[in-house]
Order: sequence, then C-alpha cells, then structure tokens
Amino acid sequence: MSNLSTRSVPTQADTHNILTYLWLDNYREIQDHTAPNICLGASKFMALKLLGFVRMETHLNDFFGSPWAKDNASEYPRMRLINAWGGDLTQFNSLFNGEVLPQVINNPAAVVRTEGEAVELEYRYFMRSPSDADQLLQQGVPLVVGVSFGAVSGHQKHHILMARNTDGNIWAIDPWPDSPGVVNLSDPREFKTPWSSFSKPFTLELASADEVTIPCKSCIMGFYRPPGQGMAGDYRYKLELAL
Repeated sequence: MSNLSTRSVPTQADTHNILTYLWLDNYREIQDHTAPNICLGASKFMALKLLGFVRMETHLNDFFGSPWAKDNASEYPRMRLINAWGGDLTQFNSLFNGEVLPQVINNPAAVVRTEGEAVELEYRYFMRSPSDADQLLQQGVPLVVGVSFGAVSGHQKHHILMARNTDGNIWAIDPWPDSPGVVNLSDPREFKTPWSSFSKPFTLELASADEVTIPCKSCIMGFYRPPGQGMAGDYRYKLELAL
C-alpha cells in the first residue's frame, strides 16, 4: 500500500514549511542545468551549501567554469573533475578530498566559497549502517544517500541529499531536473507514516521517479567532517540554518 498522500507540497497551514520548501527548491542543485549530469556531485555540492562552505546562490557549474578550473585545465580536465565529484568513491574520493575540495571551499579563484578563514574538510562515505546514518541525521548532519527506484528496496540507482532542519523535519532534496525536487518526509499530512529511520525502507515520489525507496540495498551514504575524526564523533559540521 502506498505511503503517499494526495498532496505533493506543504499546505498553507504551515507557513514555515512552505517557506522551507520554496527556499530549498530555489537553491537546490539540478543535474544538467546548474551542475553536470552527476547526481552524486550535485548532492555533495548542495550539502556544502547547507553547511555554509559555499554560497547559496552559487552552483557546481560555477566551479567548473571558474578561473581556477580554466587555469588548471591541463592537470584537471573536465572529465577528471567530474570523476572527482561523481565517480566511483573507491577510486576518486581521495582525489576529491585531497585536491578538489580544498580549492572549492578555500580558493577565491574557484568562485563559490563563503568568506572566512581556510578550513579543513573531507567527504566520508560508509555502507550498511542504519544506526550511524540515523545518528548523523538526527544531529543535523546532511547526508548524501543512495536510493533505488520502485516500491521495494533494490539496487542503487540515484543519489539524493537528506537534511534535518532545526525544527526536526527531515527533508529529501533530489537533484533530478523535475518535480517534486524537495519533500518533507516528516509531515504527517504528506505521508500516512512519516519518516522514522534508515532501518525502515521509505517509499515516496521524487523528481527522479514516481516511486523512490530510501535507502537502497547496500546503500552508500556520505557526509562532510573534519579530517581524522571518528564517523559520529564530531558534529561541528552540521546544519545550523533554521530552514
């Protein structure tokens, strides 16, 4: 039985949820529009926005077209940057963390960073750990999450971003160029059974498919943290925005 209600966006009875929905939908990264056609990379960049490391009005394509990218095109051709952002994590995450991410968040020539002192950051990924994912999300850490298509949990087909705002609502943000691109998983008026845990597969309609199940089998999830910290040991890089 479907968990979906007949309504696809928050009602006017909850002004805050409406504003959050519109804000996230306005700033979300969209594959093949504001970002290259890579769902993982678009979701990773959106997480950096929510964490405040890149400016909300910027997009991943701004980085790809930046003076830094142009000046370093011989060492970092477009396909190498695409692999760093959205390629196989076992092969390219070290390239992303060691060479690309520091430029994105610290180099003015990359044109997307927020003002402030240089910071150290890394993207960490993990698999098959619903309890760790629940703990991170409940603490406000945005998570890039692998999902499957269909009403049951299957093989990974796509990546989305999930984030918990300061009101405790869990939001799903889909980079696919369609709608709904943003859904409040915690709204009981949206779902017969609102989101509760990664241990319980959750099916909903998103831009990428009529039926998207979170998480997929052998789900790969990722988040940003200070280098060298234990997976759940430092929540310094969490969502502080009152969405």
